[in-house]
Amino acid sequence: MSLNDLPVAEFDARAGAFTPQMKEDMCYPACLTNVLNDLGKRMKISLKYTIGEMNRLCDYKEGLQCNEPAIPKIMDDQLKPRDYTWNTRSGRNVDIDLLKDVCINQTYSLPIVRVAPSFFEEKGMSIVGRRKLDHSIIIMGIDHTIVYTYDPYETFYMRGKHKEALRRDMAIPAFLTAWDNSQEPRWVAWASPRSTKQTKLIAGPEDV
Repeated sequence: MSLNDLPVAEFDARAGAFTPQMKEDMCYPACLTNVLNDLGKRMKISLKYTIGEMNRLCDYKEGLQCNEPAIPKIMDDQLKPRDYTWNTRSGRNVDIDLLKDVCINQTYSLPIVRVAPSFFEEKGMSIVGRRKLDHSIIIMGIDHTIVYTYDPYETFYMRGKHKEALRRDMAIPAFLTAWDNSQEPRWVAWASPRSTKQTKLIAGPEDV
């Protein structure tokens, strides 16, 4: 399988409705806004947020990011009335196959992952003078060689001289390097139906 086998036109059409981040440290609430709005549209459930609403929910403050430890419960509280739940996983048992499974399950949201600053370096961007923080992106789809992403930082690429960085396809080895080297290696989060019978995809504490 190659990039030509992924439904890139469909991915790009969905991403066309996404909201980019407006500040350099606003990637996480932007990703949350986009994956939940996309899920609500596909599943015809009442999930619709502006990025301003999501910023308030996540207690986002420019330069200080979000109140990340509180976000899993905040998201779960938002999703519970829709019979959905919020999942987060990280660690050695999380792999690319889990990301593939989440991407292809139409009842799930797209997964959000955190990547290390090497993600920007892979795109040819210098991080000199920037705080070397993890960055949140959305995984749209994966084949045997390519990870296809939506990066809410795209508008910042367009403002500078990094239009090549707008490429959404990324070789799996480069993606894995950035995913593995984040502050919480192989972290991933997604929404799934609360009523779905628990399986190995939604890990218990012993699996993390």
